Amino acid sequence: MRYEYGQEDLDRFWSKVDKNSENECWNWVAGKSKGYGMFSAKGVNFGAHRFSYCVSNNNYVDNNLLVLHSCDNPSCVNPNHLRQGTAKENIQDAIDRNRFPTGEKSNLNKVSELEVEEIRKLYSQGETLLALSRKFKIGRTQITRIVEGKSWRHDGGKAPAKRKSRKVLKEPEIKEIRRLYDIGIKSQLMLSKMFSCSRETIRRIVNRIRWKDVQ
Repeated sequence: MRYEYGQEDLDRFWSKVDKNSENECWNWVAGKSKGYGMFSAKGVNFGAHRFSYCVSNNNYVDNNLLVLHSCDNPSCVNPNHLRQGTAKENIQDAIDRNRFPTGEKSNLNKVSELEVEEIRKLYSQGETLLALSRKFKIGRTQITRIVEGKSWRHDGGKAPAKRKSRKVLKEPEIKEIRRLYDIGIKSQLMLSKMFSCSRETIRRIVNRIRWKDVQ
């Protein structure tokens, strides 16, 4: 997109900029919104940094992209500190510079750091994604991202949880699990520990969801 402006607009724009050396920030000294400079030309409002990028790059800016700061200073309009990038790149920049809330500080998270540790521990012990999703009342997608280390990566750089190989239960074990549960001797938790499998597996066995043909 090309912006419409005249020399008078351009002169007015730079009159509102505190210019320093080529490598330093050029701070906008007029009106701002959330730290970003605001400028209008020909009845159209612009972000000052976006206008600066446009006039310094042959009067062209891609409307599908953002104008990002390499200096992490929203007030800066130095063209040497500006580049175009995606929203994803902008978020990653914020994370890299510790400006994006992570962990329990983020309003997007429904689990605490202790719960994240517990999720990874239970998963490594053989608990299924579905069982963890039900237990912690969050979606399976979020559980997957936690156990694979795609989210909550800030917590000391922990590696993704390594899952133990799932035990293959044999027919005599299935019968014994149901027998012990039916007579009330063992709880599902005790059975999961006794037979080295997840509580979700035990639940599905005793409720005849799996191994229906085993009597």
